[in-house]
Amino acid sequence: MFRIRIRCAQGRRVTYTNLDVIKDAALAMLESAGCPGKMLSGPEARHWGAGPVTPIRISPLVRRTREIVVSTPDPDIARHLLKADPAAMRKDQPATGERIDMSGARIVPDPDPVVPGSTFIDAFMLTPIAISRRGDRTGGRWHADPGEVELSAAVNRRLSRIAGRSVRLTVAPDDMYVATRRQSCATRVDVKRTGSQSAVVIGMTFPFILCGCPADLRLAWYAGIGEKNRLGFGFFGLAA
Repeated sequence: MFRIRIRCAQGRRVTYTNLDVIKDAALAMLESAGCPGKMLSGPEARHWGAGPVTPIRISPLVRRTREIVVSTPDPDIARHLLKADPAAMRKDQPATGERIDMSGARIVPDPDPVVPGSTFIDAFMLTPIAISRRGDRTGGRWHADPGEVELSAAVNRRLSRIAGRSVRLTVAPDDMYVATRRQSCATRVDVKRTGSQSAVVIGMTFPFILCGCPADLRLAWYAGIGEKNRLGFGFFGLAA
């Protein structure tokens, strides 16, 4: 398990439109560090993710960020991530004109926050959490309100599949925050563009408390919570 933040050099920022360009740049960095491509994508891919931390919208489609989080609960990918060089995190996307180049960036380790005996993390979303609707999707494919979904069940389903065991976490959103900012919890994220078509995910951001045993808390920290983690959704930080 290992997690880092790649922070741009002073005065520089990452500008992007679609999340897949960031994921592809992180994949190039891991491959440059010796990680086999089949571990990172395709039917044999293991769990990892990369996404922009608290980006700022500078136009309807364009966003900008100073930091990118890259994380994995997989020990083999973690060994390669330890050797990663931000200068190898590059991707050109001619179809959209996007270009990621993290030359000059520095790696800031994101240390494990779970000490022996820990049973909770007071957290906030670094990247939006994505949770798809089950069954009836008349309200759209993605949940836009944390109050309309059983967050704990959704998080545990995903993490249990990743871990191959039962994960039992409780996700308790800050009710006051959700009640007063319900409309601002949801954010549209463009994840990929093919020609004139854009794939969109609705994510949610809000403070919350995550409760459970140390092993489950640690898995959530490194794997992310919710869905679309490889595209950077679901990573959280410690509340101040």
